[in-house]
Amino acid sequence: MLHQTLNWHSGVAGGNGRGANGQSIDQLADIVANGSERDSLDAAYRLGDIGERAVPALAELLEHGSGLSWWERRMADRHGDGQNSPAANAAYGLCSAGKPAVPALIERARDSRWWVRAFAAETLGDIGPPASEAVPALVELASDEDATVRSEAINALGLAGQRGTDAVPALSSALSDESSQVRTEASLALARTGARASAATSALVAALEDDNRYVRGNSVHALYRIDTPDSRDALLRHLMAARWCHSTTQDSMY
Repeated sequence: MLHQTLNWHSGVAGGNGRGANGQSIDQLADIVANGSERDSLDAAYRLGDIGERAVPALAELLEHGSGLSWWERRMADRHGDGQNSPAANAAYGLCSAGKPAVPALIERARDSRWWVRAFAAETLGDIGPPASEAVPALVELASDEDATVRSEAINALGLAGQRGTDAVPALSSALSDESSQVRTEASLALARTGARASAATSALVAALEDDNRYVRGNSVHALYRIDTPDSRDALLRHLMAARWCHSTTQDSMY
């Protein structure tokens, strides 16, 4: 697991064809589904190391029933309480597999279950630019009925789609989403996109007045990175009038 984590932080592609360690894909998949937390996670990463041949097994495990409770606990800030989730472990394995896992994740992005769609979006984002072919599917998820799915899709668009402009219209629209978490992810995604997000300048200027301080802060960063005459002018005018954060008080420090 350590070398897969190092690869992810280093931007090194996974799925090197190794990792089975004498065990079949079916045996490893069974360990993911039924093993201890440690063994399940280790087996998922071994499947990811196998690469394309193991993707179908991992994609099936992504739909494991543990996924729903894992997301519910995560949304309740309880994702660190030791729950073993084969579905979450499968997501890590798919991320480790990298680009070969993208088609299967695009398919799961259209699943009827919101938590499967959320897993698909999050994992595509974790794969990053190698998952750029998933941008159209993520754009669809950006208007999903479920706010968690929208949030994960928007975050993923800022990762998988950051080297192009196809995600920018969806990210701009998300700046006015009813969910503050979605708006926060959209502003951060546009900051990641940088100069390619120039078409979002007017939406970002409007977001400088958002009620959420993180949306405002990310929008400042996005305008800075866009770095056009219009974005610089808007940024300077905003900063001249916003020397103090009006929403930071003794009762609300962060």
